[in-house]
Amino acid sequence: MGWDYTPDHGAGGIGGYLRADPELAGMLEARAQGGLAVGRALAPHRTGKLAGSGHVEFDGIGGIAHDRMQYSVVFDIDYAAGATWTPDRTAYLDAIKAFVEGA
Repeated sequence: MGWDYTPDHGAGGIGGYLRADPELAGMLEARAQGGLAVGRALAPHRTGKLAGSGHVEFDGIGGIAHDRMQYSVVFDIDYAAGATWTPDRTAYLDAIKAFVEGA
């Protein structure tokens, strides 16, 4: 990605940056939107409804320690779980994860 961070201790230092920096929020959302595009392209397209149900959600402050902004790529049609969590259908989720994590 490549950006410079100068700690601003008056704004909460690293913790404040992870919770509220608008530039970081924009970069996280851009990664999530890119992951969504990958997921839509690779999702099973029998009807196209699964891919069409995808969107990005801002989850607020999350993470294991609940200390940072978090975005999710969500596919929420009523059969999304059944169409996704089978051994032969996880490739598009793996591709989303790889894109979002920059792998």
